Parts: sequence; structure tokens; C-alpha cells
Amino acid sequence: MHLGLLSQERLSFDPIKPLILRGPPTEVASSVFTGTVVLSLTRSTKIAGITVTFKSVATTYWPEGIGARGTRLTHEKVLSEESSIVETIEDVYGRVRHTVDARVSLFESGIQQMLNNWHASKPVLVLRAYMSDSLLTNNSLQDLSRTYEKQLPAADVQLVVERAAFSSGDLFFLRLILEPHRKKVRLEHMELSVIENRRYNVAEARANRTDTEIFHLAFLKSVKLVEGSESISEGEGDLRSVFVKNGKGVDLTDTIAYRITFATPTCMRNIHHTTYYKDILFRHYLNITLTISFIDDEASFSRPIFSTNSSTSSFGDESSGTSIQTACANNSNNSTSIEQQVAETTSALVTPPPVAFSPHTDIHARQSMMINNNSENAGVIQHMNNLNANPIQQSTWLSKLRKSTNQKENGTQVIRKRETIRLETPITVFDCRLKEDYGRLPSYSELNVTSANLGHGDDKNKLLQEMMEQDLMLQCMPDSDEQIPSSEPQPQLCSCYFKFRRQMEMASQFQLFSTSKNNSNETLERIPSIPPPDYVEN
Repeated sequence: MHLGLLSQERLSFDPIKPLILRGPPTEVASSVFTGTVVLSLTRSTKIAGITVTFKSVATTYWPEGIGARGTRLTHEKVLSEESSIVETIEDVYGRVRHTVDARVSLFESGIQQMLNNWHASKPVLVLRAYMSDSLLTNNSLQDLSRTYEKQLPAADVQLVVERAAFSSGDLFFLRLILEPHRKKVRLEHMELSVIENRRYNVAEARANRTDTEIFHLAFLKSVKLVEGSESISEGEGDLRSVFVKNGKGVDLTDTIAYRITFATPTCMRNIHHTTYYKDILFRHYLNITLTISFIDDEASFSRPIFSTNSSTSSFGDESSGTSIQTACANNSNNSTSIEQQVAETTSALVTPPPVAFSPHTDIHARQSMMINNNSENAGVIQHMNNLNANPIQQSTWLSKLRKSTNQKENGTQVIRKRETIRLETPITVFDCRLKEDYGRLPSYSELNVTSANLGHGDDKNKLLQEMMEQDLMLQCMPDSDEQIPSSEPQPQLCSCYFKFRRQMEMASQFQLFSTSKNNSNETLERIPSIPPPDYVEN
């Protein structure tokens, strides 16, 4: 029992601001972790020292058992590598948690020192954003867009991923440009999905587990791009049917350009953020599948025409009957001659049983075996014909993909060929709490400090409008975690996000005191590191 808890002295932490790491771990960067330790004393006490420790522990779970006897169900590892911090990971089979511990040592000896030592611990949330410190030195923005081009006989395809990174539940944007090269080209189907590869590893126990899960991106909206500007397409030219399974395609009569909005999966669907820790490694890939069809004029022109009308003949005249009989006789003679030729070839191809090649086998036995083989040629021929017919009749999945489809368009039978493009590219998934860009420098608006002069009224209104668009909490109902209904697509905010925002606000209030308009200059001087003011365009 910790007897120090019975006294009125108390050691605790104020609300701690989550630690935001900037950039991948390969970049040389530094992050500042700040917090307040509160020690309440009722009498004068001699203190030897206060120790604050930041601790990171990685735990993996193995229900199947690991180790020499397969009896270990968990593996715990303390992360003590210098200049390396692993972000918080929360998964069923692997977790990385961070805690900050504070311990007060008194000037006592023996048992009294052990009993009167005060100890406090608090969990710390560590997240990783994509902005890095190199932006401050290079004065350049990190380009997250990806452009892919593909030239097909039917059309030229250009796909532009505006940001190859997203936070789970955020909106994802894709630009599609199609330029047809022939008539009657059609965009049949399009599908986007995120593939998550998970790997858990314990090197000393030689344990390894891999898992893969696919998350489909739901279509929300398509906006038609006209000469660099955006105009919402109302009904006509909408691409919603393209993303529906077995839906109606879109005919391409001219070059089309669309900006398509998708909804990314939320944390409720068990998608994780991209990690860089080798023992709990999560990787994500964006998979784009696009199918285009066009009419093959050459195949339609050279396709044989079969008559569907059944012809009938009367058997009343004798001449017709004799002619039919002679024709049947000729056909039977021809068929027997053909069967004999095929039998000879098959007898040469069909290998006799191993007994026929034995040196102790009699010649008469060999001849009888050959006669039996010749007598069974009809069955062999039929069996070989079935084998040859099976690959044609039983088409595989590969032949189905390449097979052209016969369709009727405007009353005429046409043959449409399909071409499918598959694109897979690495993508970064951030934590569901990082909807805004927390990698940039802080500003007065985030620290509950009002700057003096924002400028003219127009600039101020413009700034407030931009803040409304960037701050997702302003899009929610007051004193509630429910979003305001809107006709426009908006990110899906989860309970983790609201808890994170409240934690950020509470930590800022405790660290930077309460401010007022009267003594704004004094409060700015009391801030440990004064952030830059809000940027206003003149």
C-alpha cells in the first residue's frame, strides 16, 4: 500500500497537450514536449529532487502462443532508442503507449524514504503529421499530389491524386481527365480502394504475423472542370453510375474532366494510421481500377453471320428422297474416312501401356492389345475431343476479362472490347484526430490570444471565413458532438476527434493562462514562446 497517498500532499499533472511529431522519422527534426507538474504541500518539507521520465512501451499480443513452448501470449518491449519516438499505436494485436512519470524524493532514509516518495503518472498521446521542419529552411511546400498518365488505343487517361495522404474519415479528391480517340468510347466502371497491410514481428521469439484488409472509398460527388474552373454538374454528366456495380456507363463524345470526391473509412471500420515501427508496421496502398470499352469495327465486320431461320423440306417426291439418301450415303462415307484418319493419328499419339514394352510380352499379346486399342479409338477420339473442347467451353477468369461482349446499340449488333487499368500507389494514412494541419506553426488564434490589429474589415471577414472552413469544430452544433447537416460533402468526425480537440483546448488554457482584451500586451509577455501573428493578405 502506498502510504503517501493517505497524506494531504499530492503530486499531479495539469492537462498535457498531445505531442505532434512532424515529418517521417527519417528526417532530422525535434519536438518540444511541455507540461506542468503540480506538487501540493501542507507543511514545509525537504525535497531531494523531482524526476520526470517519459516512457514508451510496445506490446504485441499472440493468442496462438509464441516462444519455445508456445506459452507466451504477450511480448512487451521498452522503447529506449535515442532520438527516436514512435507514435501512439492502438490495435488489437499491437499497441504502443506513452506515459510521463513524476517522482519526488525526500531527504529521508530507509523505509521512510520508500513510504514518503510521491509518484504520479499520466498517459501521453503522440501523433505524427506530414509537415516537417525542412519546410522552414527550404521555404518550399511539400507536394503530396500524384499524377498518372496512360495512353490506350481508345483514349488517353490522366489521373491526378490531389493529396496522397488523408486522415481517416476525411475527404479524398481525385481528378479524372479522359480524351477519347475514336467514336463510341464508354467509361464503364471505376473503383477506388485502400489496401492496408499489417505486420507484427518479435525477432527474439521468431514470431511473425501478417494481415491484409481492403477498404473501399465511397463516391460522394463529382464536379465538372471547365477551363480550369469548377462548375457543379447537375444531373447531366454525373459519374455516380460509374461507381455502382453493374451500373450504366458514361459515353465519351469529347474530352471530360472531373474532380471527384470520395469518403474515406473511419476508425470505426478498424482502419489504422501508417506506422514506421518495424515490429508493428502498417502500410497503405491506393488501388484505382478503371474500365473503358469501345466498339471494335474490325471484329464486327469480320464476324461470320449465322442464319437463325430453320429451313424445311417436303418428302413427298421420290426424287427428293433419293437425293437425300445419296447425300446421306456420301456423308456417311466421308465421315467414316475422316474417322479412320483420326483413328490412325490417335493410335500413333496414344501411348500403349507399359506392359506392351516389356521384353517378356508375347507378340500375339501385343497385337491383341493394339486391336483392342483400335477398337476403342472411337471412345478415345470422343474423350480427346472433349478435352480439346473444354478450354473453349469452360472459359477461365482471364479469358472472361479479355472477352469482348456482344451488345445491341441502335438496333445493330456490335462487339465491345474492354480495357481495364489498374493502378496501385503507396499512400499515407494519418490518425483520425489529425483532420487539420497540426504540423504548421501555431498562431494567436489557437492560443486563445487576440492579436491587436487584423487590418481592414474586408480582410478580417475573409480571415474569419477561412478559419470557419479550416476549423471543423465550428461546423458542429454548439455544446454537442453532432455535425451541422449540409448538402455539401463534409468529413466524418468521430468521438476520438472531439476528445482530442477538447484535450488540446484544455492544455492550452492551463499553459497560457486566461487572457482579456484590456491587458493583452501583458499576457503576450507572459507567454514562454510568442508565436507569429495571423497572416493577413493586404
